[in-house]
Amino acid sequence: MSSSEIPKTINGLKIILGMAGIGDPSSPSCRFPNVEATKELLIAFARRGYRDLDTARNYPPGKPETCEPMMGEALESLQKDADVVKGVPFIIDTKLRFAPPNTHSKEMVEKSIDGSLKALKMEKLHVEYLHGYDETSPIPETCKAMDKAYKEGKFEKFGISNASADVLEQFFETCEAEGLEVKPQVYQGDYSVLSRDCEGKLLDTCRKHGMPYYAYSPAGGGLMNSKAYRERQGGRFDNSNRLGQIYRNQHYKDHLIEAAEKVRELASANGLSGHVLALRWAVWHSKLSEKHGDGIILGASSIEQLNANLDAIESGPLPDTIVHAIEDIWSAAKAKAQQKPQL
Repeated sequence: MSSSEIPKTINGLKIILGMAGIGDPSSPSCRFPNVEATKELLIAFARRGYRDLDTARNYPPGKPETCEPMMGEALESLQKDADVVKGVPFIIDTKLRFAPPNTHSKEMVEKSIDGSLKALKMEKLHVEYLHGYDETSPIPETCKAMDKAYKEGKFEKFGISNASADVLEQFFETCEAEGLEVKPQVYQGDYSVLSRDCEGKLLDTCRKHGMPYYAYSPAGGGLMNSKAYRERQGGRFDNSNRLGQIYRNQHYKDHLIEAAEKVRELASANGLSGHVLALRWAVWHSKLSEKHGDGIILGASSIEQLNANLDAIESGPLPDTIVHAIEDIWSAAKAKAQQKPQL
């Protein structure tokens, strides 16, 4: 593979590796607990022809600010390894520290960005995201702080994650009214075969403003796994940690659990796992597109799973019969969700 073919895209989509499993081993989400394990993960990803990485000050869940330093140590040597990077360095996106007592105030925006740059041993980030919408910080203050950091050359693109379409519009209106140089340029949000609320107003808003949509949890947010596996300690729906509680609130609904079971049965009947089916649907059959510069963020609990996930999305589209069956399952799930309880 020549350097001109790196980073690879699949069906025109950017493929990004999520780094939430890296950091302090006491985090229930940690799968890569030291620099050497992190380097092995990055090398495996790079050797498949990919370079884009997604992290956050909050990673890993429960032990924030321990992922980026570990990444920084790993990247410092790998970026200089010609056999690994082949002239195409890794591309790093990160997100501001966010969760009380952290806010998106001017001071904390600056502190978080500078903290990321120092931890990652970088002079400039590719995308700096607001990691959600902070209602306690005035939008003009946050936008001005991001504009200042952009003008200082600290990041290339202003990203927003996990905000509603209406909030996104408020950010655009504020940046325009304040005459700021940088406006939101990338959106990151949940999107999968069983999480498709973004397909309406949110995606329309992103398209209106020319924002690529980077989809996280493309394999279904853990719903494609068995109940015992997804509820295990450290699992996606572990109710003992904050992230597990968030995922439960988003995905643990009767109509989605029932739909997930039907999708798994459909996958099994066609010789696939629900996980693989969901990944292939996200890359080949969702509303994400090359035209809009969209991408997906893959997770991996091991190098073996990373390679299996990449094999899945590289294997091409699903048969039409499966795609049509998925749409039938989704339509039924939506109808059930909209039913009013009988009094």
